[in-house]
Amino acid sequence: MRSQAYSPELRAWAASEAAGVRARLQSGDFQVGDRVVLLVQEDSALTDTFTVGLDLKLDLPELGQVYLTGVLRSELEAYLTEQIGRFINDPQVRATSFMRVSVTGDVTSPGFYFFPPETPLSEAIMLAGGPLPSGNLNGVRIDRGNEWIQAGQALLAALGQGTTLAELGLQSGDDIVVPRQSAFSPQFIAQTVLVISGVVYAINQVR
Repeated sequence: MRSQAYSPELRAWAASEAAGVRARLQSGDFQVGDRVVLLVQEDSALTDTFTVGLDLKLDLPELGQVYLTGVLRSELEAYLTEQIGRFINDPQVRATSFMRVSVTGDVTSPGFYFFPPETPLSEAIMLAGGPLPSGNLNGVRIDRGNEWIQAGQALLAALGQGTTLAELGLQSGDDIVVPRQSAFSPQFIAQTVLVISGVVYAINQVR
């Protein structure tokens, strides 16, 4: 008999989370466009930055195509050590992954960035120059394609708690959006008054 202790919404959320975990274990963490920084002490040709291509593959010199399907980020270094070890005896490998994420909206330098998955959300926004005075951090959201996948108080709390991009489940191609404050918000009105006051003061100084 199914327990009635949980609401339909909670059961639906739990089912969605479970499906996401199953999909992650099957397909892995990597997306087309991710980057992998390799350091192989015994081989300078393999010490470079490589981009994950179609079919989730890396084209590595001397090794050819190495597929990352089903590989988790936490497994990357051990996995590549094993693959490279087929050609180099006892290789010393360091591997770091980066995801391609855009930061847009009212930030100083909107655009695409490559972040390590362990980058806190707040740091990702600051690396894009931080919010403009008109930016509304209370309304920050994560877009995937044409859909909002995260927004609201939970995401605002993530900013303050140092929650990482990986912990938030971001993928390459996602968009961190800092919206513009409403023209009727108290913060926007206060900032506008300060700007106008500054302009008036400057004009009076010139006279």
